[in-house]
Amino acid sequence: LFLYSREIAAWRRRVKEGKARDSWFGRVYGAVRTYAQADWSPDDYHETRGQTAHNAAVISILEDRRELSQKAVDILKSMANPGKVYESTKPGSWDDRQRICGLANYCMAYDLVASTLSEEDNKFIRRLLAKEIKHHYDYIRDPEVYGRYRGSFGYIITGFAIAALALADYDDTGKRSPDYEEGGPSYGRGDEWLYFALCSIYLEFNKHGFQWDPSGYFLSGFGYLGQSESRCAAACWAVFDHVGFNLFQAYPFIERVHEYYLKVMLPNGWPPPTDDSGVLSSLANGMCVFSTLFTDKHARAVARWAWTERHIRERTGDWMDGHWCYIFLYRATPQDLAGKKHPPKWPPTMFFATHQVFRSDWSEDASDLMLNTKHCRGGHGHNQNDGCSIQYYAKRAYLIVDPGYGQGGAFHNRYVKPWCRGDTYNQSMILIDGKRPGPQSVSYTHL
Repeated sequence: LFLYSREIAAWRRRVKEGKARDSWFGRVYGAVRTYAQADWSPDDYHETRGQTAHNAAVISILEDRRELSQKAVDILKSMANPGKVYESTKPGSWDDRQRICGLANYCMAYDLVASTLSEEDNKFIRRLLAKEIKHHYDYIRDPEVYGRYRGSFGYIITGFAIAALALADYDDTGKRSPDYEEGGPSYGRGDEWLYFALCSIYLEFNKHGFQWDPSGYFLSGFGYLGQSESRCAAACWAVFDHVGFNLFQAYPFIERVHEYYLKVMLPNGWPPPTDDSGVLSSLANGMCVFSTLFTDKHARAVARWAWTERHIRERTGDWMDGHWCYIFLYRATPQDLAGKKHPPKWPPTMFFATHQVFRSDWSEDASDLMLNTKHCRGGHGHNQNDGCSIQYYAKRAYLIVDPGYGQGGAFHNRYVKPWCRGDTYNQSMILIDGKRPGPQSVSYTHL
């Protein structure tokens, strides 16, 4: 999916050059190496084991380390053990969501080590993967479960798509089928899983559009956009792009979602902390992955500019979700970011469905005032009562800041989170008859 055998030598060279040219890239490589060499237990969560297996498989190829390839194989075999689970194991629960992230990583690890497997091990691991895919395939299609997934369906279905791609040739439905096991259960056919995954992606991004407003704003906040994509979506986009199918081109609205971030980012490159997004969060990792996918040449150049001129310095004291690391190594090396780049030519002041941005210019010293005129009801747990709030950034500092999702810890959980997300008017700068406007059937800009 990610890497063809004929590409290995060039990939090794690109990564070696990347580490020498870009200190941040070297840091990412070090993180992948740390994950690859970390201790693991068959009792860990699926998501934890999947990440370790995938990173071990990556480093095994880059450094020609057979012991890490075997480690990835051993972890794949451990899928037979359910390991740790979260408190709720009902369909649509967080346990199922982290399981599908683990499944995507298992499948990417399998993709990298499959050529090293014996026939017996290959069949054993394929059937473990198929069993896990079937588990998700059966209940994702349940309308009741689907409704519970709505807040994170984008990464759920892209994680499923990665798994279906990895086992697209799986078939155990007949005695002559390649994965048939005498006396064993039948899990199905990979082409059916893949067809379902592709149709689900189509419906999610062309019909439902549940998580985005008309301008392209991700309604849970930029922090959760990054989380969604770091878990599965970025890998899915990269896989499809690698085989010549650019999902930004197929689904222009997805490109608009990422372009939106470039248009509303603060002068230092951070996203505005609206809804459930941290005050000090960044989507730099997303820009490095997606800069090559933009079909709009100007947006592509701006994404590269934002990465090199804004994000890289801001990342020195911050770290990413571990899911991103290997994506960066695969398809977004410094060489990929060496193309044409320049600051935005868009007007610095722009108005959207949710955010009205008054920016003086595109420099780091710009003055940036944002009015939150949210009018799209978000039917998900990350929709804050921050309509009619304002933020002001100038002199390279927050002067008026919405607390967003806070930064974690006891204070966040006890005070910030309930204050921001409760059914109160505490974030609004405008009250009508003692109450904030909404919730939102019409735009606040109409009032």
